[in-house]
Amino acid sequence: MLSAFRHEKGGSRPGMSHAALEPEASGLALTGLPRVGVVLAAGRSERLRRLTGGRSKLLLRLGGLPLIERAIRTLLTNGLERIVVVVGHEGDAMAAAALRVAPDRVEVVRATDWEKGNGASLAAAEEALRGEQRFVLVCSDHVFSPGALEKLIRAGGPAVLVDPSPD
Repeated sequence: MLSAFRHEKGGSRPGMSHAALEPEASGLALTGLPRVGVVLAAGRSERLRRLTGGRSKLLLRLGGLPLIERAIRTLLTNGLERIVVVVGHEGDAMAAAALRVAPDRVEVVRATDWEKGNGASLAAAEEALRGEQRFVLVCSDHVFSPGALEKLIRAGGPAVLVDPSPD
């Protein structure tokens, strides 16, 4: 079961606080709910190479849906208006799969430096996120139980999901 954690001033999780993440400290006045989701879908899937034959694991089906489609549908179902999908390895196949889900609500961004990791992939989405005060970021190979993202999206500030029992 995943739960959303948000550090509250004076809360019981002092180790989770970081001044730069506090809206007032950053100078950002965060209002409203996030409207945009970002799906990182750029990796090579090295650990699953024997299963995927070198293709992206995001094209594997789980419960009848490719992982990339499942990630996009999860964000749309949770009320996000627009989804930015960042692609790299097998970019054309990933873009085609993403756009099939909701072509009018999905924007594909190509990360030229995707091999440098998730940070570089997220940086590729900067222009697509311009003007957004906040957004929801997911890795496309993470699967969420129904309702898990709701608290995250409605947190009202910077928040993360943590699985307190990952085993």
